[in-house]
Amino acid sequence: MTQEQHVPFPTHLLIETTTRCNLRCKQCAHVIHKYDFADMQLETFYKLRPLFPTAEQVALYGHGETFLYPHFFEMLAELKQHDIFVYVTTNGTLITEDVARRLVELQLDRLAFSLDAATPELFNEIRRGADFEKVLSNIRTLNALKKQARRDDKPILSIMYCAMKSNIQELPKLVRLADELNMTHGVAVMNIYEYGLSGESLVEHPELAEGPINEANRLAQQLAVPLGGLENGFEGLRIALVQLSAWDRLYRNYREFKRSFDRKNLLKTKWSRLLDRLNRDNSLHQEETTTEIRNKQESGKTIRVKKCRDPWEFLFVDVHGNIRPCCTSHRIMGNLHAEDFMTIWNNPKYQEFRAKMVSPDIPEECKTCIRKAWQTIPYAPTL
Repeated sequence: MTQEQHVPFPTHLLIETTTRCNLRCKQCAHVIHKYDFADMQLETFYKLRPLFPTAEQVALYGHGETFLYPHFFEMLAELKQHDIFVYVTTNGTLITEDVARRLVELQLDRLAFSLDAATPELFNEIRRGADFEKVLSNIRTLNALKKQARRDDKPILSIMYCAMKSNIQELPKLVRLADELNMTHGVAVMNIYEYGLSGESLVEHPELAEGPINEANRLAQQLAVPLGGLENGFEGLRIALVQLSAWDRLYRNYREFKRSFDRKNLLKTKWSRLLDRLNRDNSLHQEETTTEIRNKQESGKTIRVKKCRDPWEFLFVDVHGNIRPCCTSHRIMGNLHAEDFMTIWNNPKYQEFRAKMVSPDIPEECKTCIRKAWQTIPYAPTL
């Protein structure tokens, strides 16, 4: 086998625990019954055990509500026996006090709440079957338990926001809500796919998102609330550079301390950030010079591809044990109940897919993917 055929184990795994959900959110594939309801068998999960010693991050969610899955805590307990960052997304409706306590005790690393509005009426209209005030109460219960443990992390909290025409104006309010609810990992913006929901996508209308996103970005900078995902699915969006005054920087530090349950550790973190920034500043000139030389040396044909390393570093396993290149592709590379993982990971399907990812003819589903940005790279055809 060539070196290309010996691809190292993926470091990031997405394990779909269930496709069952207790909500019928208007932008979700479940509204048109795109997915059958099913739970992952523990046997499927156990087939992934050889990957755990080298995995860096594992996400336990998919096209359903994770906390409906009866074996979730068994999976979490096993993964936490390894040095793995475990991440979960939830609609927040099932975070009871008992669930919250177990999440803190088992040291889940990150928990993202799907919140698409900060206005109760709009939230309840989008997240059909959920109650805005109840979800916020559940988050506050979890925060109370974290405060008892004097813990800013384990789990770090964040908001996952689906941007649509009908709710894009809510983004600045969600940044404020993230600040109020100790969401130290901030807000991740995701542009929606069109399922049964017609005319809501902002993919072709970045001008509608520009104002609210820039307002939210300015507010996020002032409040020290991370705001991510703006580079994906909003091609052509103009984001203004935010210049913070001395007062804004002081207020930013105040908000971080106000949110923190562990201020001693926060001071250590801030000191580490300062040292990292100084090191980056010292190396900036050298990096720019190196880049300039490299750009002058590079010549010849270039191609436009997606800025995506998923086929080399990421693995999605659905509830049935099917291996897919990512969570948005429906291309099946193999099944864990028919073949062992290494056979699938290095099979001809995967090798062909990886080769196409860095060619002028990238896979069809990648061309329309709004989760990854485009980039231009030198093209060296394989002989």
